[in-house]
Amino acid sequence: MSMTLSLHFEKGDGCLHEDLIINLKGLEKPKALDSYYFFFALEDNDRENYYEIFLDHLKKSKMIKSTENINKNSNNIFFDTIEKSHANGGVLAYKIELSLELELKQIRDSNEFIKNLFQTEEFKNATKELKHSSLVEDLSLVELNPLDGFGKICSVVYYGGAYSYQNNSEIKSILGLVCDFLDNFIPFEWTRCKTFVSYSKWAGWYYGVAWDYTFIFLDEKTESLFLICVTDTD
Repeated sequence: MSMTLSLHFEKGDGCLHEDLIINLKGLEKPKALDSYYFFFALEDNDRENYYEIFLDHLKKSKMIKSTENINKNSNNIFFDTIEKSHANGGVLAYKIELSLELELKQIRDSNEFIKNLFQTEEFKNATKELKHSSLVEDLSLVELNPLDGFGKICSVVYYGGAYSYQNNSEIKSILGLVCDFLDNFIPFEWTRCKTFVSYSKWAGWYYGVAWDYTFIFLDEKTESLFLICVTDTD
């Protein structure tokens, strides 16, 4: 079952300041109420503070329903190509099905949400191969158009890692390779995903040099996150 949580925010003068409707899932509906009402006295300078309440709540809630390490279950040519060209590093990929009380589409700052998710023990335990540490606080994300994300993954395949020369395959075959991988990796239209890239060493698995890449595809409709990690060193 689900219910609606109505948050009403008041300024110090008692006037209605902001009204926010949030759908919560998996909560039993009270017999006599269609919604709950919370009142907060907000100063003008604290207009955005309510969002911190949700971030704190998400950190304490169960956020992951299931995780699949794709590398362990795949002989995909995409992985083989990356492993060969990034001989001292490699590639990891995960499908993460999220389990949230708050609907993902209503989280306004996906960048901040991802950073908070990656700092949870749930995420760290589900992706142990990444050798997590306090480095996760250094995670820096850039949001991209999904097609720009696709292009950057193609670039990783084309240029290779530390000791690989430019991939001799035709550009068209690389485009096809990456497109086929994403079509199979993400079981719906990946171009609808919010897409992010990071070049930072945010986990111990990365080498912290020129070949660190993290690609994230976040789908609000299915509440799923798809993570591709690539690293290498000379």
